[in-house]
Amino acid sequence: YGSVFHNLSLYGEAVYWLNITAILVSLFMALFIKSIFDISTTGKINQLFNTIIILSFADLLIALFIDLELAMKIVSVHPFIPTY
Repeated sequence: YGSVFHNLSLYGEAVYWLNITAILVSLFMALFIKSIFDISTTGKINQLFNTIIILSFADLLIALFIDLELAMKIVSVHPFIPTY
């Protein structure tokens, strides 16, 4: 759970849902990079970021409606998506 949860004595099912933030990191990071670097609406880089956004959103839906544990396993694959 980490030191914050340990020091505040927060454990259990309610805190487990805070792991959704791990899924949101890749989603918001892709949106942030697209807006800050003003990526054009055409090209391979735009398609790559749109793919990451769609996959992250789909993973968020999996976490909310199907299984959070499965979604956490899927989100661990995101850093290995090639970015070239």
